[in-house]
Amino acid sequence: MNYENVGSIVINLLRPDTTIQCISSLLKHANGIKIYCGDQDGDLNLKKFCKSVDVRYIKLRKDCGIGVARNKLVEMALADGCEYFMWGDNDFIYNENLNLYHARAILEDNKGIGVVGGSLIEHNKVVHYEKYMYYDKKRRILTFVPINQCYPKTYIMNADPVTNKTYYLPGEISYKLCDITFNFCLAKKEVWRNNKIRWHNKIKVRFEHSYWFIMFQKYSKLKVAYCSSFQAIHKKFRTPEYDKFRNRDSDSTIYAKALGIDVMFSIGEASFDFTALGQVSRAYKIDKRAEVATSQLHYNNLMVTKDYVDRKISENLLDIEISDYIDTEKLQEFFRELISHNIKVIVVDKTCLSFINHGQFRVTKLHLGTESDILPKQVTLLTTLANKFNIRISTITWESRTKIKKWKELDIHVPLPVVNYLEKLFGSGWADE
Repeated sequence: MNYENVGSIVINLLRPDTTIQCISSLLKHANGIKIYCGDQDGDLNLKKFCKSVDVRYIKLRKDCGIGVARNKLVEMALADGCEYFMWGDNDFIYNENLNLYHARAILEDNKGIGVVGGSLIEHNKVVHYEKYMYYDKKRRILTFVPINQCYPKTYIMNADPVTNKTYYLPGEISYKLCDITFNFCLAKKEVWRNNKIRWHNKIKVRFEHSYWFIMFQKYSKLKVAYCSSFQAIHKKFRTPEYDKFRNRDSDSTIYAKALGIDVMFSIGEASFDFTALGQVSRAYKIDKRAEVATSQLHYNNLMVTKDYVDRKISENLLDIEISDYIDTEKLQEFFRELISHNIKVIVVDKTCLSFINHGQFRVTKLHLGTESDILPKQVTLLTTLANKFNIRISTITWESRTKIKKWKELDIHVPLPVVNYLEKLFGSGWADE
C-alpha cells in the first residue's frame, strides 16, 4: 500500500524525542507518505533527523501555537499536490493497526464525507471522542453529545488492501457519521478550499481542536465520519514546562470570544463556564450537577413509564475497570467488603442486563454508584480494597431514572431502556420475580 498522495503534518513543542518517535512510527507503517514537521523549538537533533528520513522540516517562531503551525504546514502540503491530509498530536505512535487505507477508502468512496477521524488507544484501551455538536450562537452555548448515546447508524464497506478499490460488502471497514472526533484525522483536499476552515491563529494549544471542527461544520457541506479501525496509540508525555504552555487561560478567552459562547457542555466529561464577573476571561469547570442535569435532558420526553420507574441520584459514581473476567462470587465478596465499611453501592450501566439474563456479571467494566458522599478516608480504603481484587477505580458523576431490582445486599440499578426491554420480554412484574 502506497500513500504518496497523503501528507501528514506534525507539530513539535518542547518534546523533540517524542516527535521523532511519532514520525519514525508513521514512516514505518505508511509507506510513501509525505510528512511535514513544524518545529517551534528549532531543535537541531530533530532537524537532523527529519533531513535523514526526507521529512519536510520548517522552523517556526517559538510558541507560535498549533494554529499557526498547522495552517502553515497545510499550505505546504497543498503546494506539493497532496490529495489527502492527515494530522494528529506528536505524542501519537503508529503501528500495524494504523489502517490508514481504511480512512482513505471511506473518503474515496463517499463524495459527501470530507473528514475521517480515528480512534485512540490509551493504556491498551480504546478511548472515544466521536460526538455530535450543537452550536447555539443565539444562546451562546456549545454542547457535545457522545454518539454512542444516540444509537448512530453504522455504515459497512469493504476495501482491498492491495488495490484500495472499494466494494459495498459487509466486512472490513465500518464507520459512523458524527460532527467531531479526536485530533487524529484524514481529510480531502477539498476541505481546505474554503480558507475559513483553518485553525485559529491566536489559539496556542487548548481548544484548537474543537474550534477547527466548528469551522468545518459551519463552512463545509461535507460530513465527518468516525472509523474505529483507523487507529493510533496515544503515549501521553507531558513535562511541567509543557503543561504551562498547554493550560494557559488566554486560549480559553480567545476561543470563547471567537465563537461567541459563554458555556460549553460536554456530556459525560468536563464542562466549562467561560464567564467571570461578567467578562470572558477564564474557563471554570462547571459543577458536575450542572453536567448531570444536561445529560438528563434527552430523557425528559421519553418518560412514558416514569410512574413506576424509581429515581435514583448518585453524586459519586465509581468507574471500575476489571483486567480479566471476575466471577460473581468474587465480585460479591468485593461488594460485601465495601458494605462492611459503610460504603453503600448500586450497580449501574452495562451490567444489569447481563446479570438478569445470565445470573452473573460477564463484563470487564462496572459502574458502581454510592448513595452518599465518599469521605477522603473512604477513598483511600476503597482504593486498597479495589487493589486487592485487581480492580481500578476512578470517580465520575451520573444521574438517571431507573428501576431497582434487589439482589442479596445490592440494588441492581436498571436504566430506562433496559426496563422497557425487560417489560416487553417478561411483563411489568419482571423486577418482582
